[in-house]
Amino acid sequence: MKKFTLLLLSALSLHADEPSDSFLTKHLLQILEITGMEPLHNQEPMLDQMNIWAQKNLLRQGERWDEQTDRYEKLSSQLRPLLAELRFINQIVAPINHYQGALIHGSTVNTTKVRIQYLDTEWKRGVRFSSLYFLTGSRPLTAAERSFIPVETEAEMTQFLWNEMDISPDMKSQVEVFFINAPMKQNLSLRPTTEDTVNEWLKTSPPLGHYLAISNAPHIPRQDFILQTLAPKKYSFDTIGPGASENEKMVIFLDELARFLYSLKHLEGYERKP
Repeated sequence: MKKFTLLLLSALSLHADEPSDSFLTKHLLQILEITGMEPLHNQEPMLDQMNIWAQKNLLRQGERWDEQTDRYEKLSSQLRPLLAELRFINQIVAPINHYQGALIHGSTVNTTKVRIQYLDTEWKRGVRFSSLYFLTGSRPLTAAERSFIPVETEAEMTQFLWNEMDISPDMKSQVEVFFINAPMKQNLSLRPTTEDTVNEWLKTSPPLGHYLAISNAPHIPRQDFILQTLAPKKYSFDTIGPGASENEKMVIFLDELARFLYSLKHLEGYERKP
């Protein structure tokens, strides 16, 4: 359990004394037990058991933005406080005002708008950076997205929104902007993941330093963990973003929790470069 607790603390950008050593692990176990996971046994590593169960029972089928379901809604009052402790619920703001650069993780049209607006809010609050990287890819837009945006891919959509949205003119004029476009995978059938876009960004050899990354709840913990893990040690990050809507379906949080556990397992043994 100690090894997993330290991995979880690291993934949530916390220290072993903040909060207590087993606090987060117990919360995570509570969430999984409330949603139906059987008690763990000692024959297999804790993370392996949790990840296998979550992939089978919590991961939604198909794209995450497809039709939502009311599954698990009756458990919401028990689960939301626990998810909040794991940073899946609430807003996070930048803890300092000056960064080497900023990153915005790619997403759907509506979520990309939210993330750009949030970065603009932080700029108006006094947060500064000299460069901005959009970590996007060649994912084809859905029919619903194309009804709002006259382009074909996520990368094109991101550039369109940056050019068209009403945001601080001084941010647009002072910040150098780069668009990372990760390719589709496996004969163009699979969209690029957060790992893919981060690796594409690292290929550009961005300046070393401390970066601000923009996501949104409930995706902040996973996307922060991937950044902190894949980037060499001379890079560091504060991943922030707006909180989740009070009306967000519980299945969305649990789907993201399953993806978070998968990332923990997938990158468990990854050794960061110096």
